[in-house]
Amino acid sequence: MNSAFRKILKFGWPYKFYAVLNIFFNALYALFSALSFISLMPMLEVIFEARQPLIQSPNYQGIFSLPQHIKESL
Repeated sequence: MNSAFRKILKFGWPYKFYAVLNIFFNALYALFSALSFISLMPMLEVIFEARQPLIQSPNYQGIFSLPQHIKESL
């Protein structure tokens, strides 16, 4: 059984670079898909009136409040 797997794997060895690229780009796809969904959530809340729309722009209060600032900006 093990020798049959090695024989099959021998044919895939020249394509290992493409396999690594595939894993890398799949990870990027998952990251950007999650970010696009997160950026849509505030707009959906306004559309369905889950909260009041912002009248004033968010205030930046330093590096430690950056995640809250980004969330309010979206």
